[in-house]
Amino acid sequence: MSQIDGLEADRKRQTALVAELEHERDALRAELARAQRGVDVGSDRNRAALRAAFCDREPTLEQALVVLELLVADRVRVLPTAFAAARRSSTFKRRGKAWELLWKLATDWWTAMAEGGGDDRARHVFTQEQYAARESQTVEGNRVGRERRTFVVDGAPTMMWRHLKIGVKDSLTETWLCHFEWMPDERRIVIGHCGGHLDFE
Repeated sequence: MSQIDGLEADRKRQTALVAELEHERDALRAELARAQRGVDVGSDRNRAALRAAFCDREPTLEQALVVLELLVADRVRVLPTAFAAARRSSTFKRRGKAWELLWKLATDWWTAMAEGGGDDRARHVFTQEQYAARESQTVEGNRVGRERRTFVVDGAPTMMWRHLKIGVKDSLTETWLCHFEWMPDERRIVIGHCGGHLDFE
């Protein structure tokens, strides 16, 4: 190997190291920001959410999102739009099943994605009835459909085609969808919607 080739290889190694250090720096900044927000596990709201999730196993959709923020904030970020949708779907009947899918999303699905398996591996965490990586061509080709699945993440419009689902009816009590996106740079799931079907709300 020539001296020039050796220098080029060193430059590439240094560039990779800088990128890795920048990723660690950004992760630490995010962790510090969360700590500064001062999440209080002992608050009445948070205690109720934890009790519902782990004792009753029937948390409301909003409580389920609170628990994710408390326990796996390094893996999952919940947007205000998701909390708002969860509150609108307070009558949803299969809360225990929704909580089960959300916890799987934050654990098994997250692990598959974080390890580089991509959707080919991660989609096997759920059944075909529970998870879809895309929408139908009709929805994706429709301007209104795209707008309803676009959420603002750190000021940037972000399309969220991936979704978990329970039920198919136009009913807040029987149907639930959770739209989310994988952010590879942060190694985190961002949830934009957690409630009724976006085309029925």
